[in-house]
Amino acid sequence: MRATLSFMADALRFRFLLCGFLALTVGVAPAVAQTPKSGSRLSDGAGRPAASAALPDGGAAKADEKPVSDAEALLDALAQAPNAEAAARLEQSILQTWLNSGSDTIDLLMSRATIAMEAKQYPLALEILDSVIEMKPNYAEGWNKRATLYYLIDDYGRSMHDIQMVLSLEPRHFGALSGLGLILQEVGQKAGALAAFRQALSVHPFLGNLQDNIDELVRDVEGNEI
Repeated sequence: MRATLSFMADALRFRFLLCGFLALTVGVAPAVAQTPKSGSRLSDGAGRPAASAALPDGGAAKADEKPVSDAEALLDALAQAPNAEAAARLEQSILQTWLNSGSDTIDLLMSRATIAMEAKQYPLALEILDSVIEMKPNYAEGWNKRATLYYLIDDYGRSMHDIQMVLSLEPRHFGALSGLGLILQEVGQKAGALAAFRQALSVHPFLGNLQDNIDELVRDVEGNEI
């Protein structure tokens, strides 16, 4: 399952999925709010700050106006992409725009975190990413990469918290939306997963095998409602 979707849009190596489930308007938030069944890997994210506390005041979250403007135009084009080839080109441009932190220090730390994750040095990667987020809390890809890391170590609660932060900063982050869907699907919240996948597909109509996941969930969710 992990290989079928692109979750985090950082470094292109972790084409996994993985932004605010509370910000979704497609019915995902109610599904997330449900109390997980005992024994599920959807932890409560204890020890992590509330999402609202981590967001900068006012419009500071969009201080880097040029990258945001570029990404918005590219995302508009992506939603109307005529074919998979055109979508792939736009996707690469969007990922690169999102990755651009505007800071050589942050870029270096992100590179080191990627290397550590590839080597499965997860404690080191987490330490680096904590520093990235502390230094630049309005940088969505810092949250995104850490969400990926938490997913890889099966800490779904903290991963979803960080996905929420990504979506607060980049509401059309197709990687985070699909990541949210994957987590919800894995913990059995199929209706929420279906809503998240559909939202991701509306942003990126050629995203991996996402339609296969949607078709499967439609049979399970909507088929049971008939």
